[in-house]
Order: sequence, then structure tokens, then C-alpha cells
Amino acid sequence: MKTNILIGSQELSRALRRYLVYVKGHKSGNFNILMLTDNIALSHDILKANFWIIEAWQPFENRNPAGFRTAYKLAGRSKFLLFFYDIPDGFPEDGSFWCNPIICNLSNKISDVIGNPPPTKADFERLIELWPALGHYPKTHHHPRARKRE
Repeated sequence: MKTNILIGSQELSRALRRYLVYVKGHKSGNFNILMLTDNIALSHDILKANFWIIEAWQPFENRNPAGFRTAYKLAGRSKFLLFFYDIPDGFPEDGSFWCNPIICNLSNKISDVIGNPPPTKADFERLIELWPALGHYPKTHHHPRARKRE
């Protein structure tokens, strides 16, 4: 399974990668580590991933939902596990494709996400209705790279 990790810190991304390899049994060569702080174009190889782990908010920037918006753009194409650390009142701490990794059972959540169909645009829009700040445009963008015409 091809997996992308889009996170705000190198330390967390390396820890997640080790966890997926040594605990969940994923193959070590099937990972892309991407940083939320980088302004990158997503290559076609990266977009082929079956599973993404994404930190929803840019660390230390409470008005920058860069990870969430990247997942929203790719809705329906891949399976996602979004991490939310600080959740406002009225927003569920755990859902079909998101959790607070500090309090959830990460092993079970990863298995559940992988075993379910990818979230749709409508699933993401329901989250934006509950937490309107998720609809803000990110300050860093992760865009699919334009395909070369032959």
C-alpha cells in the first residue's frame, strides 16, 4: 500500500513511518514524507497513494488548514486519516476518517480507515459546516503538478 504522510514536523512523520512499518506491517519503501511547511506541487507518483495520514492544521498557525484543504481536494481518490489536536466544542473528537491521535487508538483507527471507502467531498463539507474555519484557504498550497502534454 502506497502511503503519504503530510505532517508539520519531521520527528512526527518519522515516528509515524516507523509505527506503520514495525507495528502495522506496511512495506518500508512505500512511503512519501511531505511537510506542511513546504510549498510543493504534488507529483503524479505522490497522488497515486492509497492512504494518507495528514495533520489537518499547519502547526503553530491556527488559521491555516493546509492539510485539511489538501485532503479535501483529493476527496474520493484516496483514504485519509486526518489528525485534529485542538477541537472546538460541538465538533466530534473522532470520526470515520479523523481523530485526535493523542486520545484515539491509532492502530484501530488506521485499520478502520483502510477498511472503509475513501471520504467524499460531502464528508469534508459536513466537517466544514461543523467547523467553518476548515474552509479557510491555506497559506501554503499542495497542488497537483500539471501533466505534460505529449
